Amino acid sequence: MVMSARPWLKELTDKHFGQDFNKLFAHLDEDKSGTVSSEELRHCMFGDYMTEEEPDAAGGDRLYDEILDMHKVVKRLEEYLVRRCTWVVWC
Repeated sequence: MVMSARPWLKELTDKHFGQDFNKLFAHLDEDKSGTVSSEELRHCMFGDYMTEEEPDAAGGDRLYDEILDMHKVVKRLEEYLVRRCTWVVWC
């Protein structure tokens, strides 16, 4: 049985943001049922590491955007991993 997303989250988006939960997260509705399940909602990810600048070097307010392209995320994280491993070898 697939459970729909948490009722409190649906209520929050509707009541406080004036947005229908299932419409707001329709891009996560993989089975096109019209209802975003808890499992589908797990694919919702936010981060600040997709900008061209290093997040920690940018300073100021950090902008967290929804990650919509998982292939780009994997590539970026692999780049970070390679740089980190290279740095550790040199230290």
